[in-house]
Amino acid sequence: MKRLIYPLAAIMAVAFVTMHGCNSSDRNVSAGIADSLIVNNGLVAFYDFEENVKDHSGYGHNGILWTGIYQEELYGNTTMTFPENSYVEILNDSILNPVNAITIAAWVRPVEYYGSGYDPIVVKAFTSHENPYWQYILGMAGNRGLAPYNFAFNVCIDGINTGINTGANAWVPGKWYHVAGVFDGRMLRLYVNGNLKNSLSAPGKISTFNTNLFIAYSPNIELTTPVTLDNIRIYNRALNQKEINQIYTSLAK
Repeated sequence: MKRLIYPLAAIMAVAFVTMHGCNSSDRNVSAGIADSLIVNNGLVAFYDFEENVKDHSGYGHNGILWTGIYQEELYGNTTMTFPENSYVEILNDSILNPVNAITIAAWVRPVEYYGSGYDPIVVKAFTSHENPYWQYILGMAGNRGLAPYNFAFNVCIDGINTGINTGANAWVPGKWYHVAGVFDGRMLRLYVNGNLKNSLSAPGKISTFNTNLFIAYSPNIELTTPVTLDNIRIYNRALNQKEINQIYTSLAK
């Protein structure tokens, strides 16, 4: 279990402990400072890579790691580096198929790479590499295409692939970014480091395809995304900007 800080702890200690996050199993114990900073309501999958690819949401969506490298980072917080041909697979479950709203968030440290033009951070793909391509995807682009070095978020809404991106040059290699995509049933929103970068009116419901969930891998074109990731979170609701900022600031790298 990760360390917990209780209200009697010194304020200066909060920044250190929140770097580690807290397990969903800690929620009933800590009900104090830690929970005020980390948003858990609606959390259906959470991978902090502290215990391999265990899901800390409480729903047991533990991943299957196809290689991958662990790397100690700031204050001992463990991240996952994905070199070529490395990824995580999570078996399909109905709770990973929300239809009314979704939030996907992750800490991302890109490297210089070429890529396919749109590469997954987290993805639930369509059954084949054809339109609509994805159920949902939080992704990024390397130095290929019309908008290189972007972050992007797409959702299949009523059978139509609908997405937004940050525009070109949103990231530089070797730097950490907190990226979050939100769909609330009416709007798509994309945040980077707590700031809204793009939004789009897109009313409707999320189409579901009952495929597996992948981290750093596009199953239909069998390409991996070379990247370092941490604190991947999926919610079955739309987080607001205040909540996105709570996650960003409490785990800022």
